[in-house]
Amino acid sequence: MEINVIYNGEKRGTISFFEVPKTVIAAKQMGFEVRWNHSEKELELSSVFFQKNVVIVSEDESITIDEKETAKLLQSFLEEAGINSVILKKEQHIKYENPVSLFIRIKILRRKDTSSLFTGFVYNNKIEKKEIQNCFNGEHTPYIIKLSHSDEFDEVTAPFLDCIAYFPADYLIDEKKFIEEFALYLSYGIIRSILGDHELEVHPRKINELIQLKNDHVQKVKEIPKKETEIKSDPKPKKMETAEVYFDYTVKPQSNNEKYTIIGSLIIKNSGNVDLINPTIGIRITPGDKADFGGQILPPSMVDVLAVQGSEGSYGWQYVGEDWLEKGMGKGEYWIQPIQYLTIAPNETEGLRQFHINFEKLDRKKTIIVEGFVLFQEQNLSFASNNKIIMSF
Repeated sequence: MEINVIYNGEKRGTISFFEVPKTVIAAKQMGFEVRWNHSEKELELSSVFFQKNVVIVSEDESITIDEKETAKLLQSFLEEAGINSVILKKEQHIKYENPVSLFIRIKILRRKDTSSLFTGFVYNNKIEKKEIQNCFNGEHTPYIIKLSHSDEFDEVTAPFLDCIAYFPADYLIDEKKFIEEFALYLSYGIIRSILGDHELEVHPRKINELIQLKNDHVQKVKEIPKKETEIKSDPKPKKMETAEVYFDYTVKPQSNNEKYTIIGSLIIKNSGNVDLINPTIGIRITPGDKADFGGQILPPSMVDVLAVQGSEGSYGWQYVGEDWLEKGMGKGEYWIQPIQYLTIAPNETEGLRQFHINFEKLDRKKTIIVEGFVLFQEQNLSFASNNKIIMSF
């Protein structure tokens, strides 16, 4: 029996009925929202941002040019993230018919009674103060923030934020730079708020393209033929097929320190002088039944449906074999390979990035150990990671 796979409302392909359980598990680990429609025999996957709407409220005649430009920039940031956003006048936003994740109004004010730049947030009863603090107090936060509740917006059916940037009246600023920074800052907070506890299901397309850019450049340079005199004068170097493999990771506590998440990358650096071709990565977790492994890694059956598309076709990472889930849950071993033909040039770096391992707090003297391995089967090479991830309490 074939099952239709629906992504963000569109049919993207089919899988076998027997692949549904492990596909659902993998999709959830990757950050997709998943719904199994048994009556229609459809597996529905959607982005966290699918059908999420943000309404930017305009103040009509009182809006300044700076506020208008900030709103337009914010709208562009949100649209690029996959969040639908509209700019509506004050009387229009009340009549907006689509479900709204957030109403936001932007103000930029000069004040004589302040000596420092800060942002004030006035919020209604549909959003928690703690959520605002968590979402807007992160990276790229150049402002002190002050929070206050107002029942003026409590009749609004969705979270409402009045975002006001205050700076001293005599404060000299580059207005263009300030508008860009303020819009960027607001976009971080809004995206975090809508994302909640989910993860982004895929890296933005252009990050992957930029990561590959340096490798492509090196490979193109290597294709330039040397002059005959140079070839004769340079002795052929000894062939060296070596690599440095290591974990780069952080550990984040959750739920009152009762659950933890390891967010890590297994880095592969070609330390030799010949290309390394098509790495197969192994992750071993001991004990295997105490932790859940996941990341931006596709089951083989989902590659044609959900793989990221680049100029040269699909790319990313996939699990090896149809029994990948059984091996992972049974033995704690996960084998992963690139979707595309992957070459690592000398002195270049590739890796499995942003995987996550979730586990509950361990009993005293108990330990979780994560090991990494890389195989280059075409070259009969294997390397173990220089370090291990070891967690104990």
